[in-house]
Amino acid sequence: MSFEGTVQQAFQSLTPQQQETAYQFILFLGSMPKVGDHKKSNISFDSLRGKILISDDFDAPLPEFAEYM
Repeated sequence: MSFEGTVQQAFQSLTPQQQETAYQFILFLGSMPKVGDHKKSNISFDSLRGKILISDDFDAPLPEFAEYM
């Protein structure tokens, strides 16, 4: 049996409510962008350089954990 025949047979074995759900899902899948159709972003690797600052004591031990050290 062909793929289309197998899908058709599986679809026909569903209840009408399940068929409607499957049909809506197929429409949803059809509306999704195809593989390779993604839009290329203009964001470069270092586009946030200088905009995020980390304090000098970022790696310093926290006083809350002093008793465990």
